[in-house]
Amino acid sequence: MRKTIAIFALLFGLLHGGRMMAQMPGGEPVVVSSKTQTINGKRYYVHIVQRGQTVYSIARAYGLKEHDALIKTDVSRLSIGDTVWLPVYGDAKPMANDSKVSVVKPDASVQRTPVAVSTQVQTLNGQRYYVHVVQKGQTVYSITRAYGLKEYDAVVKKDIHFLEIGDTVWLPCRNAKIPSDAVVAQNQGNRGGASSEAFNPSDTAIIRQRVSNENIVISLMMPLCLDQMSSISTTKFDIEQRGKTNYKSFEFIQFYEGIMMGLNLLQQQGVNITLNVVDVPDNKPETVDRLFASHHVAESDVLIALLTRQPFARAAELARQNNLMIVNPIATRDEILNRNPYVFKCSPSEASKLSVVFDMVQARNNNSHIILVHSGGNSDKALLQMATQLLDQREGMSYSVLGWAANTKLKSMLAQNPNAVVLSLYNVDASKNRIFVSQLLNKLSADKEHPALLVSLDDWTRSISDVDYNQLQQLSYHTFYTGWDYTNAAHIDFLQQFREQYKTEPVDQYAAIGNDIAIYFASGLNLHGSEFWHNPVLGPMKGMLFPMSFAQKNRSFGFENNAPRLYRLENFVFTESR
Repeated sequence: MRKTIAIFALLFGLLHGGRMMAQMPGGEPVVVSSKTQTINGKRYYVHIVQRGQTVYSIARAYGLKEHDALIKTDVSRLSIGDTVWLPVYGDAKPMANDSKVSVVKPDASVQRTPVAVSTQVQTLNGQRYYVHVVQKGQTVYSITRAYGLKEYDAVVKKDIHFLEIGDTVWLPCRNAKIPSDAVVAQNQGNRGGASSEAFNPSDTAIIRQRVSNENIVISLMMPLCLDQMSSISTTKFDIEQRGKTNYKSFEFIQFYEGIMMGLNLLQQQGVNITLNVVDVPDNKPETVDRLFASHHVAESDVLIALLTRQPFARAAELARQNNLMIVNPIATRDEILNRNPYVFKCSPSEASKLSVVFDMVQARNNNSHIILVHSGGNSDKALLQMATQLLDQREGMSYSVLGWAANTKLKSMLAQNPNAVVLSLYNVDASKNRIFVSQLLNKLSADKEHPALLVSLDDWTRSISDVDYNQLQQLSYHTFYTGWDYTNAAHIDFLQQFREQYKTEPVDQYAAIGNDIAIYFASGLNLHGSEFWHNPVLGPMKGMLFPMSFAQKNRSFGFENNAPRLYRLENFVFTESR
């Protein structure tokens, strides 16, 4: 029997006047923190944001200006629980006499958690590491000291000055000299398993059975913005102006169309699927709450959520509360995996991209030398640290680090290393990136005596509109290409079907991402049932365009795609690097 895909909950004709506006709750008084932290030799108050507080109200409480505050998020998107660092200036005077300011004195009874040496060991690239999960008050210094190591031995995937509870630190076993009186974390009884310090059972995923044995239930939450359809003109002029006009209804529509193509393929194979489509018309977390409940999203086998940061964070929390797996199609932020083992991040991690690059370099020539080019600022500091740590773990790989401010040294580096691979980590902003790319290409292309191979993690042919393809070709440019591979039969077949079905050309990769996610997760559930979530790894699947393979850093974190694909520009066409 031919199976059908049931599609329900498309939201048409929502009336603007019928929406309820949430009342802004009253803010908590700003409590001046006594906790300080030293970052790059400078002392800061560490302030945790409470309800209703703003950067202005916080800075004012500490006797500072808004621009003095150091934050890791958008100032207009400050959320409860975010951290704000306030510099401890000699003239800064917290306004303790203000009725809305309270000063908390340190509690002498509060003690930091002693560093317990973990018994959990993990092997990465042939090197064995102790896996340590950060507890309250612990720093890279205190952790490495407990293991008998130096700070530079620790492998951390973020700025070491901003370690948070639950972050993971890897300590190399071969160098460790654990003191005889060290505190050792107790195992939970499973050989080689996680320590009681490392994992809280409440932070691990509870795997549910499938909702129905008859079909797979998928919920899709995304901004189709169907309530705006009546205001859109379909005249030729307006259609041509689509890219210049805020037509939100068209922004992600091809992702939805790609999902439908993937599900239609599975339908032809006899897989029965119910698709619950939920239009999320704005970025308010309370809207996500309402729609999650009204459309019974919890009664699904998996939730695909193409949402921006705040609504996705809320959807992920609701998924965690309901033991529901949730898929993020395009986010690159690793923090969405933090302490939520139900999240699947489809965008490959920077660490996996670096590993693929280093594998390519080693396969190309064991004597190759890598030159890591970076901005010299904080924008790519964590990525540079990650790259050097991964390189240190590999035998026989040499590298140099070049801050672009000292780019005159590039020529001498190339002369000293005839098999050099230049890996660009530079990423500041669009305008500066464009200038940097132009300068780097000019310098490398001009040096005919010392040809180098050029690699970037982001695709310059997409991000830099006027990039010189001739120079890229000359330098055997490698990158994680995000366009269509016209040498791949699956890509060609998908493009033809998409054009026939939707009478238009797919833009960017939204359609491909939607197609792959639909096929991957629906196939996994169809073939393996709920057991798929214990090991969400599949072999090549018919109809998929890009590879996926998911793994966890540990059981309390979400899953991340670790299967990026590296491409080479050859004869002005990108082909997969073998």
